Amino acid sequence: MTMPTADPVKSYADAIAAQLPEWAIDREAPGPTGAIHLAHPDGHRLGLRLQPHGQSIQTWITAGPLPELPETTTPAEAARAQTAQDKRLRPDRTWHAVIYLGKTKNPRQAVITLVTKHLIKVLTDKPRHAASSPKWEERQSFPPARLTRLPKPAAKKGEPAGNKGA
Repeated sequence: MTMPTADPVKSYADAIAAQLPEWAIDREAPGPTGAIHLAHPDGHRLGLRLQPHGQSIQTWITAGPLPELPETTTPAEAARAQTAQDKRLRPDRTWHAVIYLGKTKNPRQAVITLVTKHLIKVLTDKPRHAASSPKWEERQSFPPARLTRLPKPAAKKGEPAGNKGA
């Protein structure tokens, strides 16, 4: 498989913009060399770039400003809105995700899936931790760790066994 160059990264961005009609490629956005940016009308920004070794794509999303509540908002509506805001990525904060494409059969689809199914969700429901968590229950008990000692190195001919360097 040939690895993507800067042009395939642009094709990934074009495909993302086609699947997410509210997002448009922003050719004026500042950022790292070789990065392609997409902008959302709500102020969110999405970026893609090929990593230096050429086998991974770095993606990131930066949250736009919080939506303003109308003056007619009731206290119950304001509380629900605050709960939703607490779950999302904070304004001007960035969430990154990198995908390795070295053994991917369809890199374009893999990048599109990463962005549309995972990265965009961070705007409304940010994970508590950056790394994906294992599939076990928080309260699940684990067997105690078993520690083993390494065997002592055998003494070489002519050296006394025991304390070396003493």
